[in-house]
Amino acid sequence: MTQYISALGTAINDCLDFREKCGFARSTYAASLKVLDKFYAENYPILNTTTKASVHDWISSRRNVDASTLSIDTIAIRHLGEYLV
Repeated sequence: MTQYISALGTAINDCLDFREKCGFARSTYAASLKVLDKFYAENYPILNTTTKASVHDWISSRRNVDASTLSIDTIAIRHLGEYLV
């Protein structure tokens, strides 16, 4: 299992566990959320939820990736946000 290092890490893991129990593959968004976890650990070390500003910062930091990867990243963060609500 992936070790998450940010304050958001528990929520990420719980979200992926929930999606897996619903029949979805954990691996679909695990890579994107691992990158998000690292970003949060470095830039928002005490934030344990998503905010509009932090999500925009993360997406802006991913501008060097191709469009399909960025699309998966944004879908992953959307699913995480839905889980957190």
